[in-house]
Amino acid sequence: MAIELQNDTKRAVRLSRRGTLRLVGALTLVGVVGCVPPLQSIKRAPPSPTSAPVSTSTPIIVPTVEPVATETPAIAPSATPIPSPTPIPTPAPRSATWWTGPTDDAWLSAATEVTRQVTIAHPEFTVRVSGGHSDFGRLVGAMASGQSPDVIDIGSIGPFASRAVIRALDDYLGAGTVSASNYPVPMWLNGAWDGKTFGIPALDHGPELGLVWNTTLAGTDLSSAAPPKLWADLYQAGRTLTRPAMTGPIDRFGFDPLDGVGSLLDTVRDVTGVDWYNPISRRVNPANSMYHEFLDGVVAYYNVIGPDRISQFRQDVSPLTNTADSGENQGKQVALLDGYWAMSSIARLEIDRTWQFSSTWAPTQRGTAAVQRLGGRLAVIPATAKNPANSWDLVQLLASDTASQAFLDRTGHFAATHSFVAGGSWKQYPNLSFFIESISTASLLSGRGNNPVSGFAQVKWDQAIQTVISGGQSSSAVLAAAQGAVEAEVRRLGG
Repeated sequence: MAIELQNDTKRAVRLSRRGTLRLVGALTLVGVVGCVPPLQSIKRAPPSPTSAPVSTSTPIIVPTVEPVATETPAIAPSATPIPSPTPIPTPAPRSATWWTGPTDDAWLSAATEVTRQVTIAHPEFTVRVSGGHSDFGRLVGAMASGQSPDVIDIGSIGPFASRAVIRALDDYLGAGTVSASNYPVPMWLNGAWDGKTFGIPALDHGPELGLVWNTTLAGTDLSSAAPPKLWADLYQAGRTLTRPAMTGPIDRFGFDPLDGVGSLLDTVRDVTGVDWYNPISRRVNPANSMYHEFLDGVVAYYNVIGPDRISQFRQDVSPLTNTADSGENQGKQVALLDGYWAMSSIARLEIDRTWQFSSTWAPTQRGTAAVQRLGGRLAVIPATAKNPANSWDLVQLLASDTASQAFLDRTGHFAATHSFVAGGSWKQYPNLSFFIESISTASLLSGRGNNPVSGFAQVKWDQAIQTVISGGQSSSAVLAAAQGAVEAEVRRLGG
């Protein structure tokens, strides 16, 4: 079996997770907005003898035995003919093409290993994988024109399912190895649309909300023994840990509430406990009082540190944790909100191996809930796939524990299915314990906010944050304008 790796995108382009999470949102500004199912959540109450020497002076004479003639009795022919063995037919060669979004070497190396596993299971099966397929418009165009691959991994189901460019998978589930019972409910529902399953969580799909910080740099100002439960407490720690505190260029930023997953509308929904979209009435309300309070808190914190100082810091120091020059890995930032993947990234990229890191629940507005959200990649089959049976075979492997192991070993990412978590191989990264345990201990376990205007609303939320921080308008005015724009989009989509 041949395994081919293609990369149609320059390796210099790095696809950030936050960029991936916002992809659909950005595209909606040009009129490409999908529809997604209402938020689903679960609420719970607050591993060899020695030979004798032979003389060579006398020749060794080997006695000759005269042959004795023998007579073989004749065997009567069998009354029943002995059948010839039936040859086992060679499976017909088949192939599939897989498009993936990321382009970094580690991700593509993991993808190549997964295709090698196809060889082991199906020697006649040729799989070609290529990276850099993250542009929503191009993906939809390719699928609509019949030029689609056999499998794609994406981050959000709604925009594709609403355009009927991907195939419902319910008919395959009964006879396959993939089962909804192997997934936490919100994780499985991330792949659902209009009551049907269109995507299978795979490769990188798990807990994406937690407070991560450098305990060595934080000292007693941010302690795992008494972590902040309220945003006000975390902001206080962030101010104390910022050096210098109020003037001059920032050498070390204590906490950036907009780094990692902090600026996502899903995060605001989870930490305030208020959903801005009502799936029954299809009404939107991002201008609610809890979102006002949250946004005002971010602005007040930025104003104390200095918006210009933070802006300059962000020009010099990368956000997130997936690059060697990020603030967390360089020791130039102490804390951020991020997902499970941060722990393996830090372990691989931190410049000081003596540092210790911790993770815990994100603070909430009222300090009374333990919230977690599940999200990530989904394997889907385009509606125009030429051989859906081959596509489904590949999807099942992408969703397998074998694939998750390949991605964990090479990228630190995996799909947090019940079976993979039970296997325990993730324990090579001890700091993952909080994230894994949070799946079963959260008082609120949610999925991504999949509704018809989630992408569009994220863009408007980003714009609102930047407008208020720049001092242009009050949060009330900005959120009211954002709500008006989202309501208009709902009406445009027929809501």
